[in-house]
Amino acid sequence: MVKGMSRKNSILKPSQLQPLTLLEIIYEEKPHRQLYFLKEARNYFLSYKAQNNVIISGIILFITEVLNHSIKEEEANPQLFDFIEKIIIKLETIEENIAFLPIWFLIRLSSFLGITPLNNYTSETITFNMEEGKFQESFPERNVYITGENVEILSLLIKAFSASDYFVPNIQISDKSVIIDILLQYYHQHLPGFSEIHTHKILKEILYS
Repeated sequence: MVKGMSRKNSILKPSQLQPLTLLEIIYEEKPHRQLYFLKEARNYFLSYKAQNNVIISGIILFITEVLNHSIKEEEANPQLFDFIEKIIIKLETIEENIAFLPIWFLIRLSSFLGITPLNNYTSETITFNMEEGKFQESFPERNVYITGENVEILSLLIKAFSASDYFVPNIQISDKSVIIDILLQYYHQHLPGFSEIHTHKILKEILYS
C-alpha cells in the first residue's frame, strides 16, 4: 500500500506505475498484517523505448496482459522473475527482427507454467491436439486441434525457442499473428480462467500489418 499518492513528494511516481517497470522497493512489514506500506521505491532499470516506441510499448502491454491472465501464484518465483526481467531489458536493446519475440515469449513462458507442448512432430503426426498438447496422426474426436501448414511451423518454433535466449530463427512464416492465435488458444485450453487477450489486436496492427 502506498500513502499519499496525490502528494507532490509521494514515494511512488506515476511513471513508476507503468506496466513492467523494474523497481527496487523497501516496505514496512508489521506482524499480523497482510497489507504492507511502501517506504521507498527506485528504478533500477529505465526503459526509454517503453515510453517512446509504439511497437515496444505494444509488446509490453501484450506481455503484461498475458502475465496477468496466466500467473495466479503468490509465492516468489525467482526463475520466472529473471525470465521477465531479461525480456524487459532485451526490449530496450533490440534493434530489428522483433516480430518473433511475442511468439518466443509465449513458448518460453509455457515452460514456467508447466504446460509446454510435447514436440513429437513427424511426417505422420500432422495434427496438433490442443487439449493433450501433442502432435498425433489422427484427428481427435472431441478435442480442439489444428492441422495444415501451421502444424509443422509450430513444431519448428517450439524446437527453436526451447533455448532461453531470444534469437530470430530461419523459419519463413507468412502470418506470425496466426501462430500467436494458436498459442493463445493453447493457453486458454490449459489455464483455467485464461480469458481473451485484447492487446493481441494491437500487435496485429503495429507489428504484423
